[in-house]
Amino acid sequence: MVALKPAAGFCVRMVVFYGLLAAPWPGVRDAYAAVYRGAANAVFGSFGSEGLVHFQPLPQRQEALDSEITIRHRRSTVMATTRHSARVTGYLPTIEIV
Repeated sequence: MVALKPAAGFCVRMVVFYGLLAAPWPGVRDAYAAVYRGAANAVFGSFGSEGLVHFQPLPQRQEALDSEITIRHRRSTVMATTRHSARVTGYLPTIEIV
């Protein structure tokens, strides 16, 4: 029974710590999204010999989405876009590892 106290204390501290990191602090969302897009453009800017990917801010920000991904072939004008959340796919998984 004594061993449960340290484990329970650890769990409570972890939940509080995760909650503080996951809270939507003012300015952190926009700053993280900008860094995320810059890093993603550097890493994923091209794939193969013919593919291009571009991460950019949404022209009109929506509730949870902050970025737009554009994918196209170098020799084509046809492109596909999708809306994306840097917080959901980058920030929250990162703080789980922390």
